[in-house]
Amino acid sequence: MKSIFKLGTIILAASLAFAGKPKIAKDLRGVDPNSNVDVIVQFNQTLQEKHIDKMKKKGGGEKARHAVINAATFTLSAKALAELEHDPDVAYVTPDRYVSGSLDYAEPAINANIALSQGYDGKGVCIALVDSGITNTADL
Repeated sequence: MKSIFKLGTIILAASLAFAGKPKIAKDLRGVDPNSNVDVIVQFNQTLQEKHIDKMKKKGGGEKARHAVINAATFTLSAKALAELEHDPDVAYVTPDRYVSGSLDYAEPAINANIALSQGYDGKGVCIALVDSGITNTADL
């Protein structure tokens, strides 16, 4: 009896260890299977053309590439999402969520709220940016 219990414990522990975390974001579960969704698919390795091709074979339309995070944005059918859960190249899939910025913290951090309270709003201010071209960077 003890050996059966030990074997059951070992099998349970092994299955939990290999079960892993879900690869699909919670808010993509339960999406209408007949709909298309915009998703960001992050891969386990450097983004390569083979990853893009694999998504296209699933009917995905490429929208953007994000090489810095080994990911790309696609429009995919919700049905294709289930297949990505078992794809060894896929690290995680999340909706392409709308994000926006706010000045809740930035404005007081640079004392802009004081300038605004004094009536300064930036009108008439000119700013020039001089790029020397010395360093090739995507920042500019």
